[in-house]
Amino acid sequence: MKKAFSCAFLFAFSMMGLVPAASGSINLNNYAEYARPSVIYSENDEGIANLAHITYEPLPEHKITHITYQFAKYNDVPAENQTNRICYRYNYGLNEKCVDFYNATQGVSYAFSGLTNRGSFEFRHKVTNAQYPVGSSMNDYVIVFW
Repeated sequence: MKKAFSCAFLFAFSMMGLVPAASGSINLNNYAEYARPSVIYSENDEGIANLAHITYEPLPEHKITHITYQFAKYNDVPAENQTNRICYRYNYGLNEKCVDFYNATQGVSYAFSGLTNRGSFEFRHKVTNAQYPVGSSMNDYVIVFW
């Protein structure tokens, strides 16, 4: 749905001459991704949402300036019983940088500034003192700026 809207939007504006022709390029400076985290089955389990930006053509390589984020809340789990972490993987490899956000729900972070925008983000959740299994009816959400 997101792609259909943007293609129709670009087509309409290109017909009016407001978007460069196919040989031109559109200067993007961010992307947004969202995903629902997995169900947590025990206190030793993590809820994970993969927020990788996958396209047929790679993004022009730039350095991340900051991200805005929103963590999903697990159903019937108080904020103090849910800890959150964002991990960044370099080009889908094994090297990663993880930052704990504890029981934060949303905000802006500069923790990943300077890393390439071609990596992938993964949101990880742990819950304690919950009635397992526990899931979320919300999505994790990230906007990556460069």
